[in-house]
Amino acid sequence: KYIESTTDKNIKMYLGLLKENSKSCLKIINDLMKNEHQTSPEIFVKNVRIDVIKKISLIHDELQRSYQRRKFDFYYSTKHLYINTDDVKLLQVVNNLTSNAIKFSPPTAPIIIEVSDNDEEVIVSVKDNGIGIPQQMQVFICERQLGSGRAGLNGEKSIGVGLSICKNLIQLMDGKIWFESKEGDGSTFFISLPKNK
Repeated sequence: KYIESTTDKNIKMYLGLLKENSKSCLKIINDLMKNEHQTSPEIFVKNVRIDVIKKISLIHDELQRSYQRRKFDFYYSTKHLYINTDDVKLLQVVNNLTSNAIKFSPPTAPIIIEVSDNDEEVIVSVKDNGIGIPQQMQVFICERQLGSGRAGLNGEKSIGVGLSICKNLIQLMDGKIWFESKEGDGSTFFISLPKNK
């Protein structure tokens, strides 16, 4: 009996230590990821030839796997679309835009990702049918406003720098970012990247 109770106490103590260490490790990882996310615009651009359709379809597939009760549509104008750009930064931006769409729209509302092109540029858009951006926020929504983020529909935290990072990344790739939004009627974010670089 004494051995059993001692063992139980030891197990509880070790589990408690493990839990606290895990919390500390997760906090460190979170802090490192936030720092990397915030400083990534300062990193140089590494241009490689990529198929934009293939790269973004990876994001679409991952979203479908991760959010099985949510509808994601992916539209594209051609089967393959090649450009020279930084694929890691492009994926970071699209991930951020889809993450915001998920955060600010109800789970029953579909999220639409679309890729199109013209002679000069490739345009990627992410559209949601969520709460939209209030008029007074639209002027500075893509500017760095630490601490000005809005909580998501399920209370998800935001520090208010994600879209400014997206803007910096896209500008580093010689592209543009803009949006259309109406409060209560959703948002569509667009990014364009040059085809001939």
